[in-house]
Amino acid sequence: MKKIIFSLIILISLVSVNLVFAVDAGSTGLPTAGSTGVPTAGSTGIDKPIANQNTPTPTLQNPLNASSIQEVILLAVDLAIYIGTAFAVLVLIFIGFKFVLAQGNPEKLKEARRWFLWVIVGLAILIISKVMVEIVKNTLIKAGVTKPEFFNNKFK
Repeated sequence: MKKIIFSLIILISLVSVNLVFAVDAGSTGLPTAGSTGVPTAGSTGIDKPIANQNTPTPTLQNPLNASSIQEVILLAVDLAIYIGTAFAVLVLIFIGFKFVLAQGNPEKLKEARRWFLWVIVGLAILIISKVMVEIVKNTLIKAGVTKPEFFNNKFK
């Protein structure tokens, strides 16, 4: 089994080396389509972009849409609540099946109740985390540390 996995890893690594990433020929100085690639009299053979040509400069986009650590924390808490709630709903469905499959067996019922208890505890922690963020946010606003506009633009 180890030989098969090792052979697959070697095969995948050899095949993946053949990937080609294309680049716009006009931006690299390479010959463009329709050109012979042979330098003409008085040229260097490399087509350079004109200096005063308006070429857009590439910029990096911020995927989080957050400009400060406070916004990142608020986004992380909101994301954790959405993911945690969806996960809790799926686990509650699973627990329902556990209750049905217990068929009166006291040990299986006890296990299903324990699962149910811990899902409820997890949901309570999610709700408390949102409440704590709101308390800290309101405290910071009332203390004058930050402006209310900071929180009102995206998170309400």
